Amino acid sequence: SPGRPVAGRVLTANLTATRSDTGATLRGGQVVCTATVGGRRLAPRVRRFVGTQARCAWSIPSSARGQQIRGSVTVVFEGRRVTRSFTARVG
Repeated sequence: SPGRPVAGRVLTANLTATRSDTGATLRGGQVVCTATVGGRRLAPRVRRFVGTQARCAWSIPSSARGQQIRGSVTVVFEGRRVTRSFTARVG
């Protein structure tokens, strides 16, 4: 669930993942964050678990207003990977 992207601010996206074998919500694992705006890759500011959610955060450049941001949050746990992607227009 990404927030609404606004130029010059921080965009945060969260992902809650559950195990298919036990139904337990994951509280750990490797978090991989990717995002691009206007074809330029953004470096993640936050890339970690917060409680039961994998959290990623990126600083959106002020010059990005009106451009598309594309990103994804991935959790890798015990060799398995789940990814959720998003696309939005920067306001």
